[in-house]
Amino acid sequence: MPKRVCFVGQQWARQVAELVNTYSNAQLYATSLVVDSPRKTLRLPRSLSHCDIWVRIGFRPGSPSLRGIIFDTIWWLLQRNRKVLVVYYWIGTDVLQALNDARRSRLTPFFQASLSNVHLAGAPWLAEELHTIGVSASCVWLPLQLPTEDVPPLPDVFTVGSYIPDSRFEFYGGPLIYEAARRLPFVRFLICGGSGRWVSRPLPNLHFLGWVSNMRQVYAQASVILRLVEHDGGGGTVREGLTMARHVIYTYRLPYTLYVPFYDGEALINLLEELYQRHQSGELGLNLEGRAYALEVWNPQKLTEILVQTLLNSFEGRWEEHYFPKVA
Repeated sequence: MPKRVCFVGQQWARQVAELVNTYSNAQLYATSLVVDSPRKTLRLPRSLSHCDIWVRIGFRPGSPSLRGIIFDTIWWLLQRNRKVLVVYYWIGTDVLQALNDARRSRLTPFFQASLSNVHLAGAPWLAEELHTIGVSASCVWLPLQLPTEDVPPLPDVFTVGSYIPDSRFEFYGGPLIYEAARRLPFVRFLICGGSGRWVSRPLPNLHFLGWVSNMRQVYAQASVILRLVEHDGGGGTVREGLTMARHVIYTYRLPYTLYVPFYDGEALINLLEELYQRHQSGELGLNLEGRAYALEVWNPQKLTEILVQTLLNSFEGRWEEHYFPKVA
């Protein structure tokens, strides 16, 4: 009989559950609950009732917000006296928020209580950050689906694609990208995820696409994918951009990407100008090495199998340790 796992939390919960059901070889059967409204929290008892493994994705323990306290309380009451494996899967912003709350001594007792459970981190630097606040987390890259289409050629017009939601434009480097577009009027910028209502003076080369359901169109029109974020957990646009053989500028150091510190606007402008000159001279080709790297390191089947095996090993190890404790 396969074990049953429920992924609970942000939108990634549904995507990961689908990948598990595709690649687990019937070892795990996955369901999901995306908690995108307070009302969804009330579905926790039914969603978790028949599952052996509970995984929270992006929903950190110990949040001092009212919503966080209510969620943690229900979660804790449900797991009492239950033979289940509880896993916290940290993926990015949740780590940043926990770090901030830890500095301000605002974490609730639910954070300390969670330390006896299993913790996973979706990127190696997240595991390092969590260690500073007492969380021992194993790095397991979050499995995400990658584009499967053929790679289109780079566009004739040098174009930068990025993601900036209106509600968090500063976090996603909006002001720095705006200044780059102002200083580089010969570079076209395509921004998805928002309408740009935070921009007081529109620029003719800065185009806001709003919410884009088919990102292939953006990648096909982009020479460069820019992910300029204050904090991240291995963004999907970085993986997808490399898979589409685009040049990627990122605020973390990864192979076959170009690094720019988050606050260094001059470095960003200089790098974009350098790439533009290479484009103009015909020297800027597809980033095929980056594509090969992404397909190998972030292969969704391989990452899903690693996650599945990690969960199964943790489940078996937890109950073996519980019923047959080690003798000193």
